[in-house]
Amino acid sequence: MDEVGVLAGQLAAAVELTMDPAAPHSQRHEAYSACEQFKEKSPLCVQCGLYLVQRQDYSHFVRHFGLQLMEHCIKYRWYNLVQAEKLFIKENAMKLVEAGTVGSHVNDTHLKDALSRVIVEMIKREWPQQWPTLLAELNEVFYAITRLTSNI
Repeated sequence: MDEVGVLAGQLAAAVELTMDPAAPHSQRHEAYSACEQFKEKSPLCVQCGLYLVQRQDYSHFVRHFGLQLMEHCIKYRWYNLVQAEKLFIKENAMKLVEAGTVGSHVNDTHLKDALSRVIVEMIKREWPQQWPTLLAELNEVFYAITRLTSNI
């Protein structure tokens, strides 16, 4: 397993622990602190976040945390990223939207909301100067989703 997969697995376990009401408070607090420290310091925030959100076998809590990692990186590190990293984030976020966000269940609305925050944070920093194709891309995604839902 690669480094991102290992880190993401550790983060998933920590997130689950923070949400476990049966776990002792000290363990939940330690897990929460580890998640926050990772979010603040790791150069692999986006990669781990994307890994977590794409894994259908992870809980909604873990997948939501993956989107929070991506949002945090955009909000607080965007201007320190190289163009290739920004492009990686934009392309993968748009793929998540096109793929039906992160699920089509009613219970997934909090995940869809979190993904919309990721997209909005990018738009605030990139559009229109650095992302002139945004409206065309959103239009394509809209039509792709429309075609998928009309075939159901």
